[in-house]
Amino acid sequence: MDGIRSSGSGTVFAQFLGLTLINPLTIVYFSALILGGGAKSVASVLEHATFVVGAGLASLSWQTLLAGLGSLGHERLSPRFKIAASILGFLVVIGFGLRILLPLV
Repeated sequence: MDGIRSSGSGTVFAQFLGLTLINPLTIVYFSALILGGGAKSVASVLEHATFVVGAGLASLSWQTLLAGLGSLGHERLSPRFKIAASILGFLVVIGFGLRILLPLV
């Protein structure tokens, strides 16, 4: 393979999962959004905290699913497909960014 050693699918999965776990931005975002609204009672604080934990678990499960699918497909997908998927992903992010920025101009 031209001197490039491929990591096993489990290694790729573990690396992707690790990167997801050290990036807690989703949990911070939902914490600020929900808890910043100001809880008035203990029940309200508990409900808000439960929502934040649920949002964090949902994000973790989604990222874990994506990491698993990426790990399984990594060696099965052609280089051409990987490049096309990367370009499409970049275009989607740029499109969303423009949608946010254009109303501000």
